[in-house]
Amino acid sequence: MILFPAGEDSSLGVTDGTIGDDFLTESSCYQDTYCATYARLNDDDNSHCWIPATNGTNGTEEYIQIEASDSFTLKSVGTKGKPNDHNYVTKYKIAYSVGGENWTMYEQDGEVVVRMDTF
Repeated sequence: MILFPAGEDSSLGVTDGTIGDDFLTESSCYQDTYCATYARLNDDDNSHCWIPATNGTNGTEEYIQIEASDSFTLKSVGTKGKPNDHNYVTKYKIAYSVGGENWTMYEQDGEVVVRMDTF
């Protein structure tokens, strides 16, 4: 996952590790080796990725949470699946919060935006 703050040409710090593992959490993970800390893009080991425990099949909404020390405006989000397998995100929503308690879904024209990635 790569996040670009608006007006910046560099990433937020998820990809390069500027945002440390302690600031990445997930709703669940399939195994310890598939937790949010493995969701970084351009990892030297292409077998790394985040895989939730349920893949949303039981009606739960799985998520990765990134805790940032400062507020920012998000410009774009990049995702990548597990190259040697068929595990990848096909759609996602973005929610934001100040303080991590009350979350707001990103909307355009009053509708929650669902981003679709095609592979």
